[in-house]
Amino acid sequence: MIEQIGKREGFGRLLGEGVKKAAAQLGSGADAFAMHIKGLELPGYEPRGVKGYALSMATSNIGGSHMYGRPREEFSGQADPLAETGKGDLIARVQKEQALEDSLIACTFGNTGLDTAMYARFLFAATGIDDFGDAANLLKIGERIVCIERCFNAREGFDRQDDTLPERMRKEPLQQAGPATDQMVGNLAHLLDEYYQALGYTAEGIPGIDRLQELDLPEAIEDMKT
Repeated sequence: MIEQIGKREGFGRLLGEGVKKAAAQLGSGADAFAMHIKGLELPGYEPRGVKGYALSMATSNIGGSHMYGRPREEFSGQADPLAETGKGDLIARVQKEQALEDSLIACTFGNTGLDTAMYARFLFAATGIDDFGDAANLLKIGERIVCIERCFNAREGFDRQDDTLPERMRKEPLQQAGPATDQMVGNLAHLLDEYYQALGYTAEGIPGIDRLQELDLPEAIEDMKT
């Protein structure tokens, strides 16, 4: 089957277009088995057991990616991975940090001990540019990246209803999953409200005009007004 997908032969031609398109063409309830967000298949992480990841994946502007904002505090035990409140600020921040790290070509899996303040020291030492030595400014750069992506998606018709998880993740409890047994993401609506508020988005997940002005993104303002 893998070879058929690669060569676009037989049933592989359909599966090669991804599970969202395949499920839509197959019909008969196939969408219930299509594990994707915004058309991108889920990675090897179970969002029901790590609720920060559930929020990050749901709000990711590229779909179901584990590399859009890694909730390191949940992995390290600094935050309860099963809590479904208090994650909006956390995920907003880690997505900004992730966007910054990506723009620096920094290794996400090898950055233990590194933070925005240290990246600021590195950049200032390498470039001598004062703005690059300001950690708060670097975080703002990360937010600009996330926001302009969100504006692009909004212009193309994406909104709150697309910031979601497969129904299975929201309604089917995990089985035989250790401390995450019986967990599901039952309070996604509240998590989204927290996240949008943290980033200055509307209740529908659209960047607010005031926030766009603060981020100096005039090219996006007219699109968001319409």
